[in-house]
Amino acid sequence: MTLVNWMPLPLFISLLVLGNLAFGLTAPNAMQRAMQPLPQIAGAAGAATGCIQMTTAAVVSGLVAELYDGHSALSMTAFMALCSLLALIAYLLLARPAECVVVLP
Repeated sequence: MTLVNWMPLPLFISLLVLGNLAFGLTAPNAMQRAMQPLPQIAGAAGAATGCIQMTTAAVVSGLVAELYDGHSALSMTAFMALCSLLALIAYLLLARPAECVVVLP
């Protein structure tokens, strides 16, 4: 939508709300799943995850603001796509192989 310069405001806002809703539904479950193997340090893991999320958000929002061209959402959508791609790569390379490990009692 951004690349073809077709961005009706109600549709754009609706898609942003939908994306944030999806993140809000998946983030707590992902956090719980990540901390499940080591419950004794769950607080430290939660704090580290929150710190990483907020730092990444601050850096990316600064880059979006710096690269904003004044009339389109290209910088925002480009960074959203980039972060989504990096998350997919991290999942495929880090999380998925760890799921295949079988722990014997």
